[in-house]
Amino acid sequence: MHSAPQERSRDIQCFKCLGRGHVASQCPNRRTMLLRDNGDIEYESEEDEPIHLVEDTEDDDLEEPETDKVCVVIIDRGSCTNVASSVMVDKLASFHTLHLSSLGTTQLPMCCSPDPSKLELLLLSILAMSITMALGIVSPPSLALAAASVLALISLSILGVLETRGIHMKYSKFFNASSSSSFSSKVPSRVGMFLLYTPAFLVGVASFWFFPDGGSRFLLLKSAITIHFFKRIFEVGFIHKYSGDMALDTFIIISASYFFLSLSLIYTQILNQQLPEPSIDLKYPGIVLFLIGISGNFYHHYLLSKLRAKGGRDYKIPKGGLFELVVCPHYLFEILGFLGISLISQTLYSFSVTLGSAVFLVCRSYVTRRWYMSKFEDFPKKTRAIIPYVF
Repeated sequence: MHSAPQERSRDIQCFKCLGRGHVASQCPNRRTMLLRDNGDIEYESEEDEPIHLVEDTEDDDLEEPETDKVCVVIIDRGSCTNVASSVMVDKLASFHTLHLSSLGTTQLPMCCSPDPSKLELLLLSILAMSITMALGIVSPPSLALAAASVLALISLSILGVLETRGIHMKYSKFFNASSSSSFSSKVPSRVGMFLLYTPAFLVGVASFWFFPDGGSRFLLLKSAITIHFFKRIFEVGFIHKYSGDMALDTFIIISASYFFLSLSLIYTQILNQQLPEPSIDLKYPGIVLFLIGISGNFYHHYLLSKLRAKGGRDYKIPKGGLFELVVCPHYLFEILGFLGISLISQTLYSFSVTLGSAVFLVCRSYVTRRWYMSKFEDFPKKTRAIIPYVF
């Protein structure tokens, strides 16, 4: 007559001690498990050994639970929960991936990419340092020159912010970004790049003809601008290896920007010749910084050209030089070159152009790093975007 109740009681399992024959509310087990910081598990108990009761049964063959092999966390001695080690959570938090249903160039994964808040902090730091540095080492600008400086800074910075929002300048690896795979108007990349730099280079050459005088500072500025764009044209013809096309609208925007940049830097320098000289002369340190910038930029462009065979269209992870530390060292050296030009010129407008260019290149390097991480699974996570060990 005891068989039916006995079978029913054996089917009951306690969710506290995992024993059978009773429910959690009637469990006599009062052991508390403590997980120490070093990983050790200790038990605090009101009794030396847990007691497992089976109601209404006299069967001695019940299986005893192996409680020493089961980890159950008891909350308030009445409930249980699933838990995970905080060490595991910390490690998982350091590697997160945004899974997208369809991966395109306008939606790049955020896997291990710098936090956007860090990007904003870096840009604000660049702005603060540049303003501080510019105070006292530039000629006092007129109202018109100050307005032109602000306009140049805002326009270049907007282009950089748009890059981080997926609206890219459509050339190189971002040719297909933010648009369909086919374009009604496009030009071959080599032709487009050559036409991009030639007008700005001709402005620099013409400045020697139209403005032969102006002192050593003006001569150095004209020379730096001319050398900068001549190097670009030389790289297009003999260094770079192109594999795609350039959108016509991008070609027009960049070509006009470079032309206006070269012309405005020279013209504002002429206007500043009527103003007092800066209290600190930095044109000679500017020459050194400019030479370092164009040399480092040229060297890393050369390394990039060696990654692709003639006629090849595939991309590879860059190696050598500062590519072991950052994705875009050529952008870093380009910023240094622009900073050298600013120190040679020492005008508010030249510093504004340099700051705006730095914002654009920092943002472009940020999205370039994301692009590499989306394309190459073995891309080294320690490699930063543009500043070694920082960003």
